[in-house]
Amino acid sequence: MVVVLLSIYNGVRYLAEQLDSLFEQEGVEMHIMARIDGSHDGSAQIVREYMKRYPNSITLIEGNNIGPAKSFMQLLCEAPAADYYAFCDQDDVWMTDKLRVAVDAIADRQEPAMYCSDTMLADADMQPMGVSAKQLHLTMAESMITNAATGCTMLINSKLREVVIAYVPPLVDMHDWWIYRVCQAIGGYVAYDTVPHIYYRQHSNNVFGDKEKRSEQWKRHFMLFFSLMGKTTRSLMASYVVDGFADRMTPEHLELLKKIAYYDRSLGSRIKLVTDRRVRVKNKTVYRNFIISALLGKY
Repeated sequence: MVVVLLSIYNGVRYLAEQLDSLFEQEGVEMHIMARIDGSHDGSAQIVREYMKRYPNSITLIEGNNIGPAKSFMQLLCEAPAADYYAFCDQDDVWMTDKLRVAVDAIADRQEPAMYCSDTMLADADMQPMGVSAKQLHLTMAESMITNAATGCTMLINSKLREVVIAYVPPLVDMHDWWIYRVCQAIGGYVAYDTVPHIYYRQHSNNVFGDKEKRSEQWKRHFMLFFSLMGKTTRSLMASYVVDGFADRMTPEHLELLKKIAYYDRSLGSRIKLVTDRRVRVKNKTVYRNFIISALLGKY
């Protein structure tokens, strides 16, 4: 059984098309757990219509607007027992083999495990725009700096879900990156698929997308790297991983996570972090931003 976790915010324009693609999945048993994240556009009514068409296949939760990260984490925590859990955006279209391929990729794993893949970018009218290739084979250190797991492609097994819901920090920047960090830090298994099984719709209302305007990318990078919080977002996330999962990490992983989490204690600790060969990132732009922000104490 796969529980598909679907968070919805004002998704009425594309929601029916996404739901249709979920019910066209082949070779898996599926249940959809949908949460209305404070929508006011009729999204809930669309879900209710599908509940009539597919009895006992959808659970609907209506809640306040708390944003995608909290909404997905709440869904994961409240979901019923199942073999696997998949994350679903409201405006994409899944290929019919998406869930089956993901399940097959980690079906034999006995440890905490997750699957993620590249996506087929598509415009608002679902016309293909090319594959969004990620730098997928990241080390644990790299996964603390950049995210290779797009949430709408992710599927996790029950063992990884048990680990993740055992400690939910007070702040999660994005649910997909958080789960990816945790899986890497505890030595879980990550299956990477360079073949897309999802049409990842790019449109003006995307929360995040692979075809952002350059000005929007710089604005988001600025907010991430130069947050006004006591600790900036990424080192804070690393500290939360240490807080919640230190007893599940190898000594090497724990030592490196602490170096990232508490890098800002002195200029010397900042220099030690940026010169540590284990935190080299293949993407030159990401690596440059990391170096600059870490040296400035804004990582």
